Amino acid sequence: MYFLYVQDCKQGCGHVKKFVRLRRAPFSWTGLVFGISDEMEEAYRSEEPEIVAFCCMYCAYAAADMAGSMRLNYPSNVKIILVPCTGRVEVDHILEAFDKGADGVYVAGCEEGSCHFERGNIRAKRRVEYVKKILEELGLEPERVEMFHISASQGHLFAKVAGEMTERIRKVGILGWNKSHKG
Repeated sequence: MYFLYVQDCKQGCGHVKKFVRLRRAPFSWTGLVFGISDEMEEAYRSEEPEIVAFCCMYCAYAAADMAGSMRLNYPSNVKIILVPCTGRVEVDHILEAFDKGADGVYVAGCEEGSCHFERGNIRAKRRVEYVKKILEELGLEPERVEMFHISASQGHLFAKVAGEMTERIRKVGILGWNKSHKG
């Protein structure tokens, strides 16, 4: 269960800002949570929007690897978290990424109909849609989260998606709490 509270900005800027914070007890899949924490701690000091990408090890992660092997440039602010299947990414994990400082999150898995675990990417897509509704209810832009289907041979698509997601988050803006309100 998540608890919602509002916190006033204490930065002395003269503007009162409110920041929605999400809190939850530790997850059962602790390795993933520590992965989110480690990536976001490293990214914390950047002025660029911080984006977490949960990538399926069979397809999207392989595409990211291919993009690197092909020396394709994609933004360094995209922090990849390897998952065995996007079907293992829960709503809690996506929200935890935001809580740890992400400005945007995307889940990248196998092409529809090609999941190595049959329906994992379909479950992930439904969860991403649910998170969009949660963000909207909290007054945040649903565009901050997305699901992409990328096959292992699509290194170019992985680089394109990373760039497009970064531009999307630049347009909606960086969340206030991740740079100055470490939680």
